[in-house]
Amino acid sequence: MFDPSADFEMVVDGLEPITLRATGQPAVSIPLAHRGQLSAAEAEASNGQLRQTDTVWQWASDPATPLVHPPLGSTILDGSLAVWTILAIRLQVMSHKWEAVCRNLAVEAGLNNAITLLGATYARDASGEARATWTALASGLRARVQPVTAAAEVEQGADQVARDVRITVEEPLDSDWLAGGVHLRAIDSAGRHYLVTGYEQSERIDVLPVLLAVAADAVEVPE
Repeated sequence: MFDPSADFEMVVDGLEPITLRATGQPAVSIPLAHRGQLSAAEAEASNGQLRQTDTVWQWASDPATPLVHPPLGSTILDGSLAVWTILAIRLQVMSHKWEAVCRNLAVEAGLNNAITLLGATYARDASGEARATWTALASGLRARVQPVTAAAEVEQGADQVARDVRITVEEPLDSDWLAGGVHLRAIDSAGRHYLVTGYEQSERIDVLPVLLAVAADAVEVPE
């Protein structure tokens, strides 16, 4: 008798192992899964530096050991260690097959697309004034820094340029960092410092998270 769940590997070509990381559940190794056609596009205007790739993953469901329905936002890790976020998922009951619509979001690798994220802790000095100590929270974090606005003013012989920037990061941000209790600063590959002022898209699963920040650079004006 034909058993769709047992014969999945016989009727589907191009199978590969994946790891399912369902939110709130132990990771599950799935030895045979099928990756559908890939659809790639620019995630947002970035000269091609921010990418999104969509596909549909399929794998057999074992009726003897049914898998708890993975929540949206769970991830699939493929053999090349690419992370795919589940945007939609369903169990095809008749064919005993899981089908998950997934998206891989990435910042193009490059020397200019990396930041170090610092967090501040405060202690009072002998005079009672609070002093910040900055500690690295994440290094080599893939990110794209893009200016939003620019303004300049001349003061005391220096041209002070203040820029609002969006820092799109590849990895989800630690919820403790976003709670408001940690002051953050980012340093890009050129050594420029950015003071983080807010966040966007940290709770969405279909887009990359964004740090809102301000950069201040002082350039001496020739006399």
